[in-house]
Amino acid sequence: MTSVELAELVGGEHHGESCELEDIGALDEAGPGVLTFALADEVCDGIVLCEQPRSQGTWILVSDARAALAAAIEALVPEVHEVGVFGTVHPTADVAATATIYEGAVVMARARVGHHTVVWPNATIYPGVTIGARCRIHAGAVIGADGFGYRPGPTGPRKLPHIGTVVIEDDVEIGANSTVDRGFLGETRIGAGTKIDDLVLVAHNARIGRGTVIAGQSGISGSSTIGDGVQVAGQVGLIDHVHVGDGARLGAGSKVIRDVPAGETMLGAPARPIRRTLRILAVIEKLPELWKQS
Repeated sequence: MTSVELAELVGGEHHGESCELEDIGALDEAGPGVLTFALADEVCDGIVLCEQPRSQGTWILVSDARAALAAAIEALVPEVHEVGVFGTVHPTADVAATATIYEGAVVMARARVGHHTVVWPNATIYPGVTIGARCRIHAGAVIGADGFGYRPGPTGPRKLPHIGTVVIEDDVEIGANSTVDRGFLGETRIGAGTKIDDLVLVAHNARIGRGTVIAGQSGISGSSTIGDGVQVAGQVGLIDHVHVGDGARLGAGSKVIRDVPAGETMLGAPARPIRRTLRILAVIEKLPELWKQS
């Protein structure tokens, strides 16, 4: 494929000399014929996907360089999986013929796995869990373990048996070593197109909407709800029974202890609207100086 053909593939505008595409690589390693992307006018001998005009070389102007690179990779280096079952699958599980269950993965009784879904090694799908089509369950993920539910008893905490389930809709990705707990009663549900990073906990009876992204080390407590199109940064924590509205954004490390309106951007512990948090932080920075003046 030439760089001109590549520009047509990604819907970009070609500039410079046409050249043959030979590889895909990082900007600082991209030599002639190597496709990469740049967000500024860094010097590079490769074929550069960019969002701003460049002063030299072969470059393709696009509206979103990362998305264009992803489209190119999907077309030129497609991810290939051997379809069929290779891990341990219970006889009562319903696994689509086009799904891939890698060695070391376990699909337990009455679980369902949809078409073209991939379950990587050592992931565990507990009994009765439903996973939709085209999902990606990465290594070490656990879907459907009991939630953390106990009541005080005369001899210590008494476990609440969890007889609910987990429903993961189509096109969801669950990162490595993340956990989605089954409901106490009813279901824990993750909406279509949602992407969850590594080391994330989704607790019992939580509900996450469609097209939401959740970054690593975040924790969603029981019976919390998150709307559609929400962005959750790393190490965010939600207490139980709070609601995050559609399109909200939660900054890194935020601790959500009350409902978040749709479209709001929150930051801090406790989480507040970002402008208020930034004003508070500015005042805190001035406290030593104010102390000296008192």
